[in-house]
Amino acid sequence: MERLDEIGCDYVQGYYFARPMPCSDFEMLLREYRAQEMERVEGEPLPYLKEMPVLFVADESAKYREEVKRYFQGQYQVIGFGTGKETLDYLKRYKNKKISVLVLSLTLPETDGFEVLRMIQREKALWGLPVIITSPPDAEIERKVMEMGADDFMSKPHFMESLAKRVWHVMNICFPGKEQDSTKYSV
Repeated sequence: MERLDEIGCDYVQGYYFARPMPCSDFEMLLREYRAQEMERVEGEPLPYLKEMPVLFVADESAKYREEVKRYFQGQYQVIGFGTGKETLDYLKRYKNKKISVLVLSLTLPETDGFEVLRMIQREKALWGLPVIITSPPDAEIERKVMEMGADDFMSKPHFMESLAKRVWHVMNICFPGKEQDSTKYSV
């Protein structure tokens, strides 16, 4: 199972997960699984069975991470960390997981967002990861992170509706063939 996960396999079947069962039993199992996923602790490894895209939020504010999680509930599986070190460790361990977008604060403690962005540029497995940088407003910093490979920049504070539009935008640029419902993100 670990080997399949390492190579990016995200659809599986078999006794490893459940015995053959009637459709109604499977629907009940799926409902239980979804309920468990809603209770997952921030930063846990991504589940093997995924149906929602993953939004990774690396921000020093637990309140901000919780606000993002609440706003995107039902649209994205939101995971996140409050320090740069935790973010780097997670990205290094789970670089083959399908993270749809990383919202990265430049003001993370321990290791700042610049170092996280540098690591993403060094790791070939992470090159396609869309990154939205958040920071207090600063035109020079915005220019620098865009040159470093960030896909977008947002000044803090901002409205969740603005973040949703930017997430939708980078998803459509980085994954143009993937259907997304932009009406979910209308302001």
